[in-house]
Amino acid sequence: MVRFSLFAAAALIGAPAFAGNPLPAQPEPMVEAPVMVAPVYAASSGWTGGYVGAQLGWGDADASGGGVDSSGDGALGGLHAGYRYDFGGIVAGVELSHDWTDISLSGTTDVDVDSVTRLMGTVGYASGANLFYGALGVASAKGDAGGPSETLDGTVIGVGMAHMLNPNTTVGFEVLSHEFDAEDLNPGTDADATTIQAKVSFKF
Repeated sequence: MVRFSLFAAAALIGAPAFAGNPLPAQPEPMVEAPVMVAPVYAASSGWTGGYVGAQLGWGDADASGGGVDSSGDGALGGLHAGYRYDFGGIVAGVELSHDWTDISLSGTTDVDVDSVTRLMGTVGYASGANLFYGALGVASAKGDAGGPSETLDGTVIGVGMAHMLNPNTTVGFEVLSHEFDAEDLNPGTDADATTIQAKVSFKF
């Protein structure tokens, strides 16, 4: 009887000790935070297609020869539309653009340039989200020298870069050199202009 009482007492004394020491908690599994990766648009899937957009920039022009020596600069901006096709990294296209200008030439003859229209072919190299290209085509400028509006035809050549923000939107810049033949207006006179513009385009 005494042995049973001692055994029971020991059990009662030991129970709180076991109750106060539960099994150690298991550590929760670690969950790694997702890694955000910026999207990269492949040239082979992103550059082919039609697009429209707008451009804005600055132009510098001069006319010389045949007793004429005039120059000036001013802002210009307008709209463009085109189509590109990707041949596996080499991207070719065609683009039509029209700018309204605020370019005024002063000197021996004062000339206001009202607008410039271009039709250009482009060829370039696509590297990921960037497209570097050259452009060559024809241009037509309309303006007046204090009389009826006149139109000069010529050529245009230049370079540009476009960056793809997403599959439907690109931004970039373009530098173009224009040469116009003013022989019909004044024998021996040539006119040229250089423009630099920022561009935004939306693919459809």
